[in-house]
Amino acid sequence: MLDRGERLHVVRRWLLPFACLAAAGYAHAQSDDATGAQAPASGWSSVAPPSPEDGDIRGSDPNRDYSRLSPFTFGAASYQPGFDGCALAGSALRDPQGVFAELVRPEGLSGRDSRFFRLSLGASETYTDNLRLAPEGEEISDYITQITPRVDACANSGRIRGELAYQLQGVVYAHNSRFNDVYSNIAGNTTIELLAGRLFLGADTSYGQSVVDPSLSYSRSSLLRADNSTSAWITNISPYYLQPLGPLGDATLRYRYGRTVYGDSDIPESRLQGAYFDLYSPPTSQEWSWHVNAFTQRVRRIDGDAGGFFDGVDFNNGFFDENGQPIDPADFYDERPDSRTTYFDKATIDIGYRVSPTLQLLVLGGLEDEYESDGTNDRLSSPLWNVGFRWDEPSRFLEARIGHRFFGTSYFLTAGLRGRILDVSLSYTEEPSTQDLNQLNRNATVQNTAFPDPTTSLFERSVFVEKEVSVSAAMRTGLARTTVTGYHQRREYIANVPEEQLYGAAARIDYQLRPRTALVPSAGWEHRESRLGMDTDVTDLGLSVVRSLSTSLQASLGYSHAWRDADSRETEYDENRVVLQVMKYY
Repeated sequence: MLDRGERLHVVRRWLLPFACLAAAGYAHAQSDDATGAQAPASGWSSVAPPSPEDGDIRGSDPNRDYSRLSPFTFGAASYQPGFDGCALAGSALRDPQGVFAELVRPEGLSGRDSRFFRLSLGASETYTDNLRLAPEGEEISDYITQITPRVDACANSGRIRGELAYQLQGVVYAHNSRFNDVYSNIAGNTTIELLAGRLFLGADTSYGQSVVDPSLSYSRSSLLRADNSTSAWITNISPYYLQPLGPLGDATLRYRYGRTVYGDSDIPESRLQGAYFDLYSPPTSQEWSWHVNAFTQRVRRIDGDAGGFFDGVDFNNGFFDENGQPIDPADFYDERPDSRTTYFDKATIDIGYRVSPTLQLLVLGGLEDEYESDGTNDRLSSPLWNVGFRWDEPSRFLEARIGHRFFGTSYFLTAGLRGRILDVSLSYTEEPSTQDLNQLNRNATVQNTAFPDPTTSLFERSVFVEKEVSVSAAMRTGLARTTVTGYHQRREYIANVPEEQLYGAAARIDYQLRPRTALVPSAGWEHRESRLGMDTDVTDLGLSVVRSLSTSLQASLGYSHAWRDADSRETEYDENRVVLQVMKYY
């Protein structure tokens, strides 16, 4: 954890300027509801400009769907910082307290609101019978009191747009006062129109707790003390310029600087610098469409000491190499031959031909980096291509591609269905990445993601091909909303080391018992196969009752049971928790 002096330094250097920027955006929107110049709107195509953060600044043609983008032309490797609508309000930020902690959001606090400012104050009392997630026979119980003041603000109109969510957690332990602490959780983003219709500045930031290594026992809540988390500050700043080029289309030139800083000095920091160029077909080109994309990114790791973090852990109970010999994770991570600086480069052209109003044929070709087992890469030396199609109607769509990349045959699939009572989505992607790049892109999914945090150790620096499949379904009836998600992630490392796998499923039902009372059962399961030779299964079950006492006051009572089965007894646990929570909105 940061000491008091370090916290003040962080607040003065990072939080206050960003908070002032978000507040300025809110005040500007209040006084000037629509002063931003409008870029020309365009008809929809599969290779439409990926500018969700710009909102109406970039164009608000309802026929263009910015959310349906192929990662072949614009994927995780080139995430764009900036404003993405009023979506953070009511979110759990980076510290979910459990399956029972999400109260029903009050009326008037909608992500579609153009601007709002909301204060809230929460209080909770928690009992846990395994405070440190210790193995059987070593558990300690405690009562935990928590106070959480919070502010949510957003401006979704004007030339300065942004949102900010900040929550302060004061935590007091009845029997273990040495754990008493104060935590900050921050999430925010902004897009500023510096030169009307041409020059913009996008930025995002987040601060909260992050799990260090999922091979050990961990909790995604800061209330439990498993000693396997640290504060993580993630910031991205990105100026970009838009230029219409007549019949050639619309061009975008962008620069991005990203940085991740951890409270534990043993965790290596990461920094990113990138440059991006995009050229999109003009809106008048309805039959043919194209997208030219080229980018280069440099991701650098700085310092770090795995030995300092893992010191004192019993490694002879579950950590083994490929030959079955016990290993020390500190040696495993510190002695990897991979370079501390990694480049991600790609240059492609994506062409679409519309066969009918609902069917478009797609073809992509270009060059990308080829990564070697020693951690180096041959830049823009490997050709890539794919072919496919996109079919879409107002309530459903399907895009599928097959091609070849430096790691072999490559596939891509995305599909969605939106109905009156049922929404379903399915996706499969393949992309080279590193853990550092994933962390820097984490603000893109600060609210919700199919894949839980973390997916691998923060000490991991190898390049891998990340193959992900996710499926989600949400059903709405008169009295209930049911959500089900499933995911599978495989990391195939370029270095000659074992791969990692992560898969799981979760379900939740919000059932309306009475007009002001809801019953919320939930369940989740996750299986992880670590590079360190350990397999783990984590299961959690929860049940809560949520009651609206008034239009601005809510309360919940919840129970959860979580347990972890692992090859190492030292990382197994069984935990029961009861939480009484009250939330007041102002």
